[in-house]
Amino acid sequence: MFFKKSDNKKLKGICSLCGEPLFSRGKYHEECLKKRDAGRAEIIELIKKSANTGRDLDVIGSQIYSIVAESYIKAIDLRNLLIWGVDEAVYNALDDGIITEEEEQAVARFMKYFDISWVEANEKGSYWKLAKAAILRDITDGNVPDVFHDEEGLLPFNFQKNEKLIWAFYNPLVDYYQRRSSTEYVGGHQGVSIKVMKGVYYRIGGFRGHPVITANLINVGKGIMAVTTKHIYFAGKIESFRIRFEKIVSFVPYDDGIGIQTDKARAKPQIFVTGDGWFTYNLVTNLAQLHL
Repeated sequence: MFFKKSDNKKLKGICSLCGEPLFSRGKYHEECLKKRDAGRAEIIELIKKSANTGRDLDVIGSQIYSIVAESYIKAIDLRNLLIWGVDEAVYNALDDGIITEEEEQAVARFMKYFDISWVEANEKGSYWKLAKAAILRDITDGNVPDVFHDEEGLLPFNFQKNEKLIWAFYNPLVDYYQRRSSTEYVGGHQGVSIKVMKGVYYRIGGFRGHPVITANLINVGKGIMAVTTKHIYFAGKIESFRIRFEKIVSFVPYDDGIGIQTDKARAKPQIFVTGDGWFTYNLVTNLAQLHL
């Protein structure tokens, strides 16, 4: 693009997109901005199509790079869009229920094709969601996953010989609360009282609220929480205990934790803030179903 300075126009700067002179206020030419936005919209649709299926990546990849070359889209912007595509694909799969092997493999193919590392994919926790979903799928299929190992001896628990460690929450430590009144649970999401049968998920979309921490809840302290095939373990400075799944009469999902009520006389409702209510809830409820 060539330009000829006009007598009645003053140079205002350089367009950040095309690199040509600007004769009006702003960072971009209006036509350049429209072209970039239209290109982004096209790329987003192509990413949605390919990330969820993992198919036709050569064709779609060629189309994406052609749009980039014509739409003033920078490399860093494209990278962010591709990473967003991984987030979107994982979220869409989980919002429908348990992630299938086909969906998991589709995301893996998409990441491999565009050379997206697990670190990049995990910027918003998507990679861990994918890994956790695979664990949940194994449990609902009747298989005990073998992915968590306490090789460094960080867990202060004396596990029984006939149980297996499935997951531990220790980084960050879990906040443990007790409800010191007889009032009912108050959840920060839609519907707090649900019955979950074996293999049935509480959808990820139901975990967007936040638990309401009121004066009735007492923070007993922080600690490590472990989940095995038979128990929930907790170890803190003030209290340490384990709870058999058979003794739990209700589960309450929260955005960043879970509440439980045991069948002991005068048992106080207990809340564990793990940072991931979706995974915690589905993990313990599906493990509990194995004992019915």
